[in-house]
Amino acid sequence: MLDCGRNVAAPMQALTFQYGSHKSRISMIERLVGQAGWLQLSLLELDSFRNEEHLVFTAMTDTGEVLDQESCEKLFYLTATTAEVQASMPEALQANTQRQLEATLSRALEQNDKFFQQEREKLDAWADDRIASAEKALKDTKLKLMGLKRQARLALSMEDAQRLQQDIRKTEAEQRRQRQEIFAVEDEIDARRDALTAALEKRLHRASRSQSLLSIRWFVV
Repeated sequence: MLDCGRNVAAPMQALTFQYGSHKSRISMIERLVGQAGWLQLSLLELDSFRNEEHLVFTAMTDTGEVLDQESCEKLFYLTATTAEVQASMPEALQANTQRQLEATLSRALEQNDKFFQQEREKLDAWADDRIASAEKALKDTKLKLMGLKRQARLALSMEDAQRLQQDIRKTEAEQRRQRQEIFAVEDEIDARRDALTAALEKRLHRASRSQSLLSIRWFVV
């Protein structure tokens, strides 16, 4: 539907929305009965972590009241009749449209920043767990090695001393392996950090563009 809207020229029209014939009550529209104003619908496209599209409504009454996004959307719940426009869009609406587009872009980029922070925090938590686990295993092995050496010093027979020396050599080898594993874990963490940073930087805000899809003069009766 957006593809149709962006590719088909929509001439400015006057739309008279028929609230009186609407079956259910819409309080935010009911208060507009008898009023008139201007409305513009814009499409904001953002190339970032993903390709985003935002529909941005901007509307105001002839008395200068700015309508929120939800009120604009609910106007289109109503049936309407069309007519030719006999006036030009006020500059105040165009200026407000630009402010709305800038605010929408700012919110989208803020969400992208939050996503970046969340991904980095998840990576940091994973890295902390991996390092803590590797360091705990090394600490346990050191304690085991200390115990074996103490037993070896107190061995009552050559047979026990020989068996304990074999256990000590195995445990020392395990300790060396675990030390190397910590270095390997740190290398893996650095590699993942670099990969995440590179991937996210490629998807940072590259471009944004906007176009007007619809401009109308509106009345609510």
